[in-house]
Amino acid sequence: HHNSSQSLIKALELVKPRVAVNGHIHQNYAIYKMSFNTIYINVDTSQQSRTYIILQKQRLAIYRDFTMLEEYQLS
Repeated sequence: HHNSSQSLIKALELVKPRVAVNGHIHQNYAIYKMSFNTIYINVDTSQQSRTYIILQKQRLAIYRDFTMLEEYQLS
């Protein structure tokens, strides 16, 4: 994790959400499984990468354009 995101990590640890999603302009996407059972996903929402997430019921899928890159079953 970048040093600039330490406050975000502290907030996630305090709240302990099941899933946390953040998007801004950087390269590609990253998925972190935090030690406190939170899945943190950071996606590149720029026009160059066009990465996005769809959450439907217990299924979370990461796409670039219309191609699924990864899929998670939330339980």
